[in-house]
Amino acid sequence: MVGGRIAAIRVIRGAPCAATWRAAESVLGLTAEEAVPRIGLSTQFHCYAKANPNVFLTNPLHVAARCTARP
Repeated sequence: MVGGRIAAIRVIRGAPCAATWRAAESVLGLTAEEAVPRIGLSTQFHCYAKANPNVFLTNPLHVAARCTARP
């Protein structure tokens, strides 16, 4: 953090589709408060996992938003 803003991010475990790295880049320069919702949404946006409409809230797109917001 520099001046209360995210200056660098290191992805330790990313998604095979590379959405994690793109999401990490999207929050550079934001405050931590701004980054929490953005990183989950950005991960979902850049993810190419096939959504399964028959499984409510367990397909990869929904799970990604929950997992990326952990402290």
